[in-house]
Amino acid sequence: MNGRGRVLVVDDDVGIRALIGLVLERAGHEIVGEAGDGAAAVRLASTLRPDVVTMDIDLPVVDGLTATRRIVRGRLGRVIVVTGSPVAEAEAALAAGADAQVRKAELASLLLPTVEAVLASSARRERRSDPAIAPIRGRGTRRNAVGSRTRRRM
Repeated sequence: MNGRGRVLVVDDDVGIRALIGLVLERAGHEIVGEAGDGAAAVRLASTLRPDVVTMDIDLPVVDGLTATRRIVRGRLGRVIVVTGSPVAEAEAALAAGADAQVRKAELASLLLPTVEAVLASSARRERRSDPAIAPIRGRGTRRNAVGSRTRRRM
């Protein structure tokens, strides 16, 4: 994807937040906010409406799974779980509605392509839901010159 995203970075470790910010800003993405706990993440997502939220699972105040559910339920942004935790916790986050997960050990190599894939997926969804550019759904139909649906002759 060529468009750049607005990202909210959530992790209780300041060093991890700085690394995520550095990787994404170098690629042209905008870090719109940072949070060190899940409650702050939900508040900021509600206020800032980021395109993507990078979310740690092990957070104080409100854990990352609960924060992910709240953000997804409120349609406040797409969530990518960034975790150093076992695979079972990452799977739980995906079940909570996260779009993807990246292990902290693989941040340098996998974070950027994951963020860009999630952004590209969002863009495709928006295009499909826009009636001005959405393809006509329905097998065997097309629009004629005046915009009426006609049946294709087979």
